[in-house]
Amino acid sequence: MLFFFMFIPIDHHSKWGRSLSRYICKHACSYFPVTLHVEDINAFQSDRSYIFGYEPHSVLPIGVVALADLTASKKNFTSLLAAGYSCIIVPGGVQETFHMEHSSEIAFLKPRRGFVRIAMEMGLPLVPVFCFGQSDVFKWWKLGGQLYLKFSRALKFTPIYFWGLFGYV
Repeated sequence: MLFFFMFIPIDHHSKWGRSLSRYICKHACSYFPVTLHVEDINAFQSDRSYIFGYEPHSVLPIGVVALADLTASKKNFTSLLAAGYSCIIVPGGVQETFHMEHSSEIAFLKPRRGFVRIAMEMGLPLVPVFCFGQSDVFKWWKLGGQLYLKFSRALKFTPIYFWGLFGYV
């Protein structure tokens, strides 16, 4: 099924596309060994926009594609927030995937402050999200070196070969 969706574009704005995204989100927890810890669920209001800063990048945010990912430009980000949508941003980007290590969680945040500035300017809550153990969900391999980093920046993503069910196969 995943192979099928690699080649068939999905309109995330269609009823079918939204249903598929909801289905994937609903069943991801049964596929991945996920436990969600929310400090205060009552702090969230359904009529308010939130900015979720997700770390570390690793392989899992590839699933964000199923949630209608967009380029993390200021224009896209602010227009979605102004329209009342909540946004998930993975601030580490290409640089963070370049620093990935097995059995280690690495967050690359120092130069990534634009989303914090936007949250402050728009008066929106910034919700930190951290996924522990993410680097062990899949086995993965990637190249290294400066040429690979430049290539990844040109593509705007880091080509990573990954495989396995929960990283065990």
